[in-house]
Amino acid sequence: FNDLDAALERQTAMTEVLDAVSTARLDLQPVFDKVAEHADRLCQGSGALVVVRDGDELILSAIAGPIPIEPDRVGSPAVPVDDTSISGAAVLRGETIHIRDWENESAARFADSPARRMGASALSVPMKRGGEVIGAIGFTRADAGGYTDDEIALLESFTDQAAIAVENARLLREIEERNNDLSESLELQTATSEILQLISANPGNLDAVFAGIIQQVRRLCDAENAAILERDGTDLVLLASLENQAAVGQRFPLGEVDFSEPIFVDDMAAERRGPPAVPKPVRSTLSAALTIDGKHFGQLNANRFDVRPFEERHGRILQTFAEQASIAISNANLFTQLE
Repeated sequence: FNDLDAALERQTAMTEVLDAVSTARLDLQPVFDKVAEHADRLCQGSGALVVVRDGDELILSAIAGPIPIEPDRVGSPAVPVDDTSISGAAVLRGETIHIRDWENESAARFADSPARRMGASALSVPMKRGGEVIGAIGFTRADAGGYTDDEIALLESFTDQAAIAVENARLLREIEERNNDLSESLELQTATSEILQLISANPGNLDAVFAGIIQQVRRLCDAENAAILERDGTDLVLLASLENQAAVGQRFPLGEVDFSEPIFVDDMAAERRGPPAVPKPVRSTLSAALTIDGKHFGQLNANRFDVRPFEERHGRILQTFAEQASIAISNANLFTQLE
């Protein structure tokens, strides 16, 4: 009956962990949290932590129960993968390490192990997947004596299943990221194709090309407005802006802004820095350089009229589209000169 009860408890725990896996997608933290929560419950709430291998380091990924570690440490390197700590040694050797009483251990053994400061006894079980050790689950108890053989067997079985769940979550995240990359790439290619069609249909009509670029920027970056600016000496001249057409032709000083990467300004009212030529109503803005043959000739801006900061992916998208838009503008200029 006890064996069946333990198996039921373990399966119930894994069901919740797998539920977290199915909904985690790009964020693995809920999976780590569930693993730590149920690991702690399986060892009667004496404390558990999850560490995940990243090269030669173990990253503290989750804690549960009375573990004397500040929550803000989660996500930071915990210990190296070596014999200086119980978790590092468990991952390095790929075997469970059990300390029944730290008082009976030599001071030189696991000298730098944080587990020495967490309780009188400790257990670290490696998470193995496909012959590779991907991390470990650590357990600690305030009293000496450690864990029984049955408890260790239960925790090892749970850890084996947790390793499968964590690896599946990683694979799902990689697939999701790949799908997002493909989706972004398709969007950018579609946007560029439409601009090129616009140039072909309107040779010499720069205004139509600018309007098309602005519409694509608004769509790609979920922006309310966009602007195209041309560099003229130490100034930028506003060439096109759908929502602020009255400002077209205005000149703005370049300032000492680094245009080599996308420029993010979360709130223009709170920050005086940022891309030039942003009208007063704009609150959040993103700017990417327009270049041809390595020469900076303008800026492409995406603007929002409320405080709604752009995400890193928007910066990546705008920068990539700006590279394509630079070619399109250059081609449109050539058509104009030919006319």
